[in-house]
Amino acid sequence: TDDAYETIVADLLRAIDAACHRAFDWRYNPLHQSGALAVVLLVLLIVTGLYLLVVYRVATPWESVARLQADPWLGRWVRTLHRYASDAIIVVGRRMNTCRSSS
Repeated sequence: TDDAYETIVADLLRAIDAACHRAFDWRYNPLHQSGALAVVLLVLLIVTGLYLLVVYRVATPWESVARLQADPWLGRWVRTLHRYASDAIIVVGRRMNTCRSSS
């Protein structure tokens, strides 16, 4: 079942990549630039992670998160950005791995 899942995902990604390639030039196709996207996301994760590391206190986790959530411009925004960037880097990395192994 895992092989069937891998095949379905690879076929779906190839179809999406082909549609994006028809709609955009290869230079503007975000799926063609997945390595660059992974690097940008990694840098973003490092920067936001360092900020969260400085602000977060291990001894008082509840208060640290509450303090971050109380600051809507920097605290909430950085936490949300860090969360979605970590999700996105998994998707981009998976896409790179799937297309690289299916070639």
